Amino acid sequence: MSELSLWDAHAHIQPPWFSAKEIDALVSLSRKESIEGIINVISSPTKKDYSYGIALAEKYSEVFTNFGLQPTEATDEAFSIFLNSVNKHLPDICAIGEVGLDYYWIQDPVKLTVQKEIFSKCISVANEHNLPLVVHSRKAEDDCLDMLEEKATVSVVMHGMEASDEHVKRLIDLNYSITIPTSVCIRKKYKKIALRMPLEQILLETDSPFQLPFNPPSGERIKNTPANIHLSAKRIAEVKDLPFEDI
Repeated sequence: MSELSLWDAHAHIQPPWFSAKEIDALVSLSRKESIEGIINVISSPTKKDYSYGIALAEKYSEVFTNFGLQPTEATDEAFSIFLNSVNKHLPDICAIGEVGLDYYWIQDPVKLTVQKEIFSKCISVANEHNLPLVVHSRKAEDDCLDMLEEKATVSVVMHGMEASDEHVKRLIDLNYSITIPTSVCIRKKYKKIALRMPLEQILLETDSPFQLPFNPPSGERIKNTPANIHLSAKRIAEVKDLPFEDI
């Protein structure tokens, strides 16, 4: 257990990923591992999901809430639900996100156009309320960064971005932050990003229940949890040849 307080900048700790019983257990474990804060990212665009996220933050002092809209679910109806939920719960949310573009799962030209339109609207929502943006970008890095550079007037955090050397340089120049997931423990591409990014522009995330810091045994389904954030902190300390305390 770390003697320092750590934060998980990006996790999904609600149904369907975790049951209520599992959430209670993972929060208890996080406390034992000195996890001071968990940013719970609500990006499934339903009133029930957004309301559940607020309820969790009220129940657990360590849990904070972001409201987003997963780009793979971007529709005008979904944006309307997202916007109404943001306006209803504005004092209780920390950031807008995750929002963004996903060209990996979505390739239909019409749907891609809708994605861009809704991403642009989400950027405007963050600007209007002066809330940070947490951005999902998959196979869409250039378009994402172009839109952000043109439109965003608030702080930007790129969520687990698979950044090339060119993208890393651009992130540094734009003074955007990036979250490094716990899978940095086993994935070379994230180690490379962690090495190149300045420490002050790095946040740690688990992306729970995803991005495990180890390869699970064959056939086993294991969920990542915020308690694992210290593993990625230690690995980044090794990669950057810095004391764990600095990370």
